[in-house]
Amino acid sequence: MSFLFFLIFYFFLIPFCTLLHEIGHGIGFILSAKDGIVRIYLGNRESSNEENFKIGRMHFHLLWGFAGYCTYHRKNGKLRRWQLVIFMLSGPIMSLLLSIILAVIYIYMELYSSINGLVIGTATYCFIQFFFTIIPIKYPFWFQGYKGLQSDGYQVLRLFKK
Repeated sequence: MSFLFFLIFYFFLIPFCTLLHEIGHGIGFILSAKDGIVRIYLGNRESSNEENFKIGRMHFHLLWGFAGYCTYHRKNGKLRRWQLVIFMLSGPIMSLLLSIILAVIYIYMELYSSINGLVIGTATYCFIQFFFTIIPIKYPFWFQGYKGLQSDGYQVLRLFKK
């Protein structure tokens, strides 16, 4: 049974947490910019990842995968610095909130032991995702899908240095 829960965690919950992280970026954009759209990608950002559906100004491009991206498009040009900061930090904040919510569920709810393992495993993954996106780094080669890219925290740090 634990192998089944591992498969659920690996093939469903990790991509789902990544998608929620990217939705966090999208929410940050929508709250800070009155116009424009966000494109939320799960999987690659190539043309093969076509739009599946949209909810308001969020357009979803979903293929199964562990990597996610969020881009914005505005007719009126670039975002202001404070808007970019909100956009960049809202993804890690979403991961941190998910981690906290899942940890509270784990602590205060009596769940079946394997489900408890899924809940705390997912909370841990979300916290690790928060940590590796908030610290200012350029991702190394072993970060598949992100190698060479800048973390959200790195991009925010660059904004404050300007």
